[in-house]
Amino acid sequence: MAMAMLFSKISVLCPGLLGGSLAMAAQEAGLAREVWAWVRRESALAVTRDHLPGVCVTSDLSAAAQGADCVVLASPVDAMPALAQRLLPWLQADCLVTDVGSVKGVVAESVAPLFNGTASFIGSHPMAGAETTGVQAASPSLFQGAACVVTPRLGDTPELVARVSLLWQRLGCRVFQMTPLDHDQRVARISHLPHLLAAVLTKAAAKMPESLELCGPGFRDCTRVAMGSPAMWDGIFRDNRDSLLDAISVLEQSLAEARVLVESGADMTPFLAEAAQLRHSIQK
Repeated sequence: MAMAMLFSKISVLCPGLLGGSLAMAAQEAGLAREVWAWVRRESALAVTRDHLPGVCVTSDLSAAAQGADCVVLASPVDAMPALAQRLLPWLQADCLVTDVGSVKGVVAESVAPLFNGTASFIGSHPMAGAETTGVQAASPSLFQGAACVVTPRLGDTPELVARVSLLWQRLGCRVFQMTPLDHDQRVARISHLPHLLAAVLTKAAAKMPESLELCGPGFRDCTRVAMGSPAMWDGIFRDNRDSLLDAISVLEQSLAEARVLVESGADMTPFLAEAAQLRHSIQK
């Protein structure tokens, strides 16, 4: 039996990998009567329409926003405040606004308050990125089985939190709820630090260039995310600086412990077995 529509009109602003995938998945799941996508540049209209068939693609922000009861900010986090300011005149009072940003503390501080008295904002972060970027890489199955963190602020109603949670559940996500600070601290450990480490590993290997021709799947798997957008990740590292620094400190402690084991020639089986067991526990 077909599920009821959640919204009348969903508008995704700046549809890249995540936003484009959301528009495709929302249309496929029948979440709204209309699915719209707004692009900043007219030059992007043709390629976006090619990759989002059936989605109403426009470069007119007022057309995308007017009548929408769900708006998703899919721009880089540092561009969200200005985009939110532009949106305000076109939003209806019952509109739910969310985002897909990788850092939630800065969103809670600089974006969410802008909607007070105009619309309702609840932050979101679907953990479904990839090293590829752009709407050309979008897929309606991107969110299937992925974790999505919803980050309400003090005073947000349970009804609004449930509504945005249901949106992500209907897209295939496993939804978790936590504060913006908790999100940033946890994601620094399992997303932001690994990306930084992938970049460091790649640069370290390149100091002996002749070693690169021997790279196998292990090295490629460990460093795959280093191919992600440098500009995007620079913004993420800046926005989550404090939590990333804490994660780096923990990594340095772990490396120091490992170094002692290597230098002493100690049996590393227990150390490696513990890591293997931990990794198996999160294997999909």
